[in-house]
Amino acid sequence: MILVKHILEAARKRLMVLSREASLFDAARILANRDTPLVVVCESNGIALGVISTSHVVNALATAGLMPWISTRAR
Repeated sequence: MILVKHILEAARKRLMVLSREASLFDAARILANRDTPLVVVCESNGIALGVISTSHVVNALATAGLMPWISTRAR
């Protein structure tokens, strides 16, 4: 049987953690690395609050109006 413990060491090498107070830029800088598809957001005590992906960052920027060259309207 394949268990999580069998892949944990490899997964930890790719694990990146940010605090909830980190900037979106910090998350984007981490996600720019192809080997880090997700960032775990944690409380100061280490409890995970959620994960952020590249699509989360792009969506946040697009909906904030910071990417005016991308239109959400159909052409």
